Amino acid sequence: MLKLSGLQREGDSTSMEAVAAFGLAASILQVVDFASKILTTGHQIHQAGASVHNAELELVVNDFAILSKQLRSWVRPDTLVLGPLGEDGQVRED
Repeated sequence: MLKLSGLQREGDSTSMEAVAAFGLAASILQVVDFASKILTTGHQIHQAGASVHNAELELVVNDFAILSKQLRSWVRPDTLVLGPLGEDGQVRED
C-alpha cells in the first residue's frame, strides 16, 4: 500500500506492478525484435554476400549512373565538336 499525505490508497501498488510488468514485456519484445533483425541481416549477408537493402541500393545507384550518362549524351551529344563545358555549364570560348 502507498501512503500519500497520511492517506492509504488501495490498489495503487497493483496498478504500478501492472505498469512495470507491461514495461518489462515491451522491453523484452524490443530485444527479441532487434535480435531477429540482426540474425536476418546476418543470414542475408552470409547467403548473398550483401544484405537485401544494400543490394537494392546498388541497383538504384547503377540505374542513376546509367540515367546520368544518357542525360549527358542527350544534352551534349558530341563533346569533340563543341568542346568541353566550362564551370558555369557554358561552352568555353578559346
